[in-house]
Amino acid sequence: PSFLLRSFALLAAEVPDSHAALRRCLQGARVRLTVDGETIALRFEAAAVQVIGESDAVTIEVAAGGETILALADGASTLARAVLDDRLYLRGTPAALLRFNDGLMAYLHGAVRAPSFIGLLDEYRVAQARRPSLREGAI
Repeated sequence: PSFLLRSFALLAAEVPDSHAALRRCLQGARVRLTVDGETIALRFEAAAVQVIGESDAVTIEVAAGGETILALADGASTLARAVLDDRLYLRGTPAALLRFNDGLMAYLHGAVRAPSFIGLLDEYRVAQARRPSLREGAI
């Protein structure tokens, strides 16, 4: 989750139009993300992405391992493929999940245009390489 928060800040600074598109796609949504057992909950508003309490009611739940996150970032997997392969758990209404997919695409399109994102992603890869038990695809 610290990677995620840092990536949002980087996106807002370097590719603000993509950050705004992400917020528009998910405006009003409350999303609980669990990556490698670490959880963060976020509320998406027109002006900002805010951290909320993990126990707050959410509209979308997402859980994945770091390798799945890297596969999505690298374009080696799609959200649908990761779900079908049981590498990513998604819960929400169909409309909320469609909005999440649109938000994810806005995030990824911005990430590939943000000059500093490569360094941040490299740091995340190194951290994942140090977690051998999680490289095997466990959520």
